[in-house]
Amino acid sequence: MRPVAVILFLFGLIRGGVDLQAFAPTTLVTLGSLWLGRPLGMVVSTLALSAAFGLRLPPGVSLRDLLRIIVIMAMGFTVPAIAVDAALPGGAMQEAARMGLVLSFLAGAAALLLPRRAD
Repeated sequence: MRPVAVILFLFGLIRGGVDLQAFAPTTLVTLGSLWLGRPLGMVVSTLALSAAFGLRLPPGVSLRDLLRIIVIMAMGFTVPAIAVDAALPGGAMQEAARMGLVLSFLAGAAALLLPRRAD
């Protein structure tokens, strides 16, 4: 694993104040929204806009490249842990959501494991 991925993961644990025993249904909902909903929404809106404006992929960009981008979009590091405080009531639900945010970093590791195109 690359050092950047490890640093991001550790940052998420430390900054988020994550309780590692807080796994609950809220954790799965958070992961589902980040790993499925967010990339799916971005892809659908991108395809709709590109069809509406007649846009194509830039030269040298393949569907495999887009897959890697979609997997990276599933990471929740752009969702600040502070927003969890405002969006959810405190206690176990909030801790479970933080756990989901931290586990979403696994998408970054998955993106690193995707096969690269030989140029």
